[in-house]
Amino acid sequence: MKRQQCRAEMASLFVITMFVLAVPALAQDCPELVGRWPYGPTWALDVSGDHAYFGSGKALLVADISDPAAPQVVGDVLLPSFPLEFAVSGNYAYVADLDAGLRVVDISNPSAPVEVASVDMPDTAVGVTVSGGYVYVGDSGAGLRVIDISNPTAPLEVGFFDTPGSAWGVALSGSYAYVGDYDKGLRVIDVSNASAPVEVGSADTSGIARGVAVSGSYAYVADDTGGLYVIDISTPSEPAVQGSLDTPDYAWDVSVLGAHAYVVTGEYPVMRAGSLRVIDVSTPSTPVEVDVIEMASDPTTIAIDGAYAYVAAWYAGLRVFDVNTPSDPVEVGGVDVPDVARGVAVSGSYAYVADDSDGLWVLDVSAPTDPVEVGLVEVPSPWDVAAAGRYAYVAAREEGLRVVDVRTPSAPVEVGFVDTPGVAWGVAVSGGHAYVADSEAGLRVIDVSTPSAPVEVGFIDTPDVAWGIAVSGSHAYVAAGAAGLRVIDVSTPSAPMEVGTGEVTGTAYDVAVSGGYAYLVGTGVGLRVFDVTTPSAPVEVGHVAAAGSPWEGVAVSRGYAYVAFGAYPTGGGSLRVFDVSTPSAPVHVGVFSSPQLLNTVEGIGGVAVSGGYVFAASGEAGLNVFADCAGGILLDGRESFIPAAAVAAGARGAFFQTDVEINNSGTEEAQLTLQWLPRGEDNSEPTQSDPIALAPGQSLRYENVLAELFGLEPDSLGALKLVASTESVIGMSRTYNVPGAKAAGTFGQGLPAIRATEMIAGTELRRIIFLSEDPDSRANVGCVNGTSDPVRINIELFDAEGGLLETRTMDLGPYSNNQINRVFEDYAPVNGYVDVWADRDDALYYCYGSMLDNLTSDPTTILPQVPSADMNFIPAAALAAGLEGSFFQTDVDLNNVGSTDVTYELLWLPRGEDNSDPVTSETFSLAPGAGVRYANVLDEVFGLEPDQVGALAIEASGIDLLAMSRTYNLPSAKVAGTFGQELPGIPADRMITTGERKRIIFMNENDDIRSNVGCQNGSDHAVRVFIELFNAEGESLETRTMDLQPMSNNQITRVFRDHAPVQAGYVDVWTTTADAAIYCYGSVLDNLTSDPTTVLPQ
Repeated sequence: MKRQQCRAEMASLFVITMFVLAVPALAQDCPELVGRWPYGPTWALDVSGDHAYFGSGKALLVADISDPAAPQVVGDVLLPSFPLEFAVSGNYAYVADLDAGLRVVDISNPSAPVEVASVDMPDTAVGVTVSGGYVYVGDSGAGLRVIDISNPTAPLEVGFFDTPGSAWGVALSGSYAYVGDYDKGLRVIDVSNASAPVEVGSADTSGIARGVAVSGSYAYVADDTGGLYVIDISTPSEPAVQGSLDTPDYAWDVSVLGAHAYVVTGEYPVMRAGSLRVIDVSTPSTPVEVDVIEMASDPTTIAIDGAYAYVAAWYAGLRVFDVNTPSDPVEVGGVDVPDVARGVAVSGSYAYVADDSDGLWVLDVSAPTDPVEVGLVEVPSPWDVAAAGRYAYVAAREEGLRVVDVRTPSAPVEVGFVDTPGVAWGVAVSGGHAYVADSEAGLRVIDVSTPSAPVEVGFIDTPDVAWGIAVSGSHAYVAAGAAGLRVIDVSTPSAPMEVGTGEVTGTAYDVAVSGGYAYLVGTGVGLRVFDVTTPSAPVEVGHVAAAGSPWEGVAVSRGYAYVAFGAYPTGGGSLRVFDVSTPSAPVHVGVFSSPQLLNTVEGIGGVAVSGGYVFAASGEAGLNVFADCAGGILLDGRESFIPAAAVAAGARGAFFQTDVEINNSGTEEAQLTLQWLPRGEDNSEPTQSDPIALAPGQSLRYENVLAELFGLEPDSLGALKLVASTESVIGMSRTYNVPGAKAAGTFGQGLPAIRATEMIAGTELRRIIFLSEDPDSRANVGCVNGTSDPVRINIELFDAEGGLLETRTMDLGPYSNNQINRVFEDYAPVNGYVDVWADRDDALYYCYGSMLDNLTSDPTTILPQVPSADMNFIPAAALAAGLEGSFFQTDVDLNNVGSTDVTYELLWLPRGEDNSDPVTSETFSLAPGAGVRYANVLDEVFGLEPDQVGALAIEASGIDLLAMSRTYNLPSAKVAGTFGQELPGIPADRMITTGERKRIIFMNENDDIRSNVGCQNGSDHAVRVFIELFNAEGESLETRTMDLQPMSNNQITRVFRDHAPVQAGYVDVWTTTADAAIYCYGSVLDNLTSDPTTVLPQ
């Protein structure tokens, strides 16, 4: 008796008009599919010569099988739907591609197959074969279609026959087509006249006729529940059943070689077990099974070529069997494919896909339209995934919570797990804790502050089944099946407490929280919107009634809810979009529907939103990427943030104020406003300046900007937002300590205006190094929220050895900001660093570090970094006297962000010399996460004595090394403290290249201030650098040149000396030397203190 198992798996654009930002309208064709990682199980298969052509999700893969024991994928091509069958003839593969009809793929170059033509079908293309100059397509309810392929690039339907059932498998012999016609058995169709095919005979079968093979005078039918049928077709008009053999599973396909039929069978609809059955058909009336090979997944298609059987084995991909001895087939090789994409999380440039039985895939989505797999780690039974910092957290059903280190995306590794008591269906991470929706075991709270040793610290039972989980602030929101929405206070993780509920009718499967609202979805629930501004009293304010398929997953971003629909039991799925800009009145605005194949293909499950894109885990079709319906995150560069501004007292008697300079680098007039974003406040409606007009090339300087533009008085702390009419507006700030009466000069730090395009997006991790807390120094960390939605930023503190000290959190309201002063105070003395990341896929924010000298309160800015090259340049380093009685030396901090040891050497590049063969340090090594500080690096590493000026390069064994330097003025006896500037390590792939022009602003030359410009040649040949000087009105003063030998550097001191006084001047730098790579920087110094402030090019 057949095992009738059911599938039981529990189951803006910125528009400035009078300086008001308009809300972007719904993008056309929402949701618009823009990218795919289309790989999944294998159904279709054909073999020709030395190549096998097989499906994987929505792709056709080409494998070299010249060595059948070691097939190698050499090419692939994306198809629009899901390939059900291939037929290869000559240089073309013909694909029955479900609802996308017949596709024609040129395979003349197997490593670069390309689709060249297609023919729409009236129904669903499920079978295909080629004979003569025609392709015959089994088109389901539309019967047999005949396509003329005399010109393969221009196929044309010339005839059809509408079979009484549903045409599936097709085989050709002579002038007859033999069609497996579902519940109408085998149909024999005369196709001698291609334009007028006619049925001439038929034979009933007891089951569902699918695959058909013809050999000699017999047709062999894989008849699903009816097993194998052998039908005499010696007289095509009178086909007669000669014999049959009942198979214990569902017979999908058949191929015949000699006296044996090879039948693939499976356990539909579970698709998790099957077999290859070898049947002796030498006596057609009494077929006899001679061997069985059990398989871990349903095989669906089989092709015999020579002594080998090639099997499309669904979740198991392509399997190859040696059938030299038919009674003893042996598996000799195969190609694995992805399984079923269940859940997805996105962090930075990577997507993490929970793939049912395969594990966790890591995809590079830096180009969202072309996701590329870079890593895979085996994780048992993954269902959902959350990404936070350097780790991915997988809800692995009966296997609990699994923690995966993804610091090296190409080599993810599981480092820890907790065996939860229930079935882990959902996971969210916030503030050093993972929150697991654990089925009947409720909500489990896992401390993951040490990811390699996660430990459960609290739990709370929830009524019914905990399916989905979201965390916002100090509350967890659980989709609890028939118990609806449960709100859990997790402010004390060891003692979670339910504080609110939202009752529903139906079964709640998932929940998302955004902007004070919880969005709940589920079967019979539809989409329900709860106001959770008071978490203890959620109030339903909006509802879209449930209709049709299960509502399985939800993500919300910028006024739109993206809801994943499964389609069990009919198959397929969809992504539906609802406008929730008015939460009390959600409106359905768009849908992307996927094809239906049995009940297996592309039931969309997990959904994540990041960087202007929607990522949908799409079952057997892999990962689909859609454009955000709000038109993408508004990252056009017309909005930027200065993360810190002040007119306020600081610690240790300091008093800080901020100067701001803006510049129009374009050729047309620009307009802008500055907005004041007070620290810790909801800045949805900020105070803004009067409109400012900037002529092309013009600069404006605002001294003590908070007083000058906003009339603020002490103590005011916060950030600034620049909203411009064009992307050509750039900005720079200097926040500095002003001693009494300003007679002693100033000590400050520079903070550039960070464009929206340069902010930290989603849950990606950034590292801020060179932080210390000791008697000489203190360190602060500040962040600004760049969106109108609240965000929680996680801040992990590490010591120099990479030991995690604690995880702190910073909750920021709309466009708000904050700063943690003396962030390492509890761990002094320490040299350390922090990692920062947000808790929302659609977050947009920026964090910075500030190192302060305790005696002078001189701040040095430390910006977050991302590694990208194995060579980094520090453009300036010194152990030398400077102007105005100053003396400078340089400290360097290095850090390994990778998951393996990195070795490196420091290279000393003296100023003005040919450094083709530089002085090189010994080889050093840093463990993963470890850092090292070289105080007075020129002395400590190279043993140099004054006076030495130049630059450094760090050459590492990989790209995972970060570098930061501080060059500072050291007064005699050091009792007066230090005044310094930072220069980050510049990766070799981010240098200024030939023809690229960069601008350095905020340059002064007067009695108080002097400005220098320095450049580093990163090339192995000489280059000429051009430096054009401009005044504040954008008038060119002169163009200077700097000739640099290989790997050399130089600095023009007091670059504006001949044009003083200059206020708000700037320079443009570039090179025309072929194949050049340079980097230039500005340094603005207070003449009384010789305190330098770095100005990086923009």
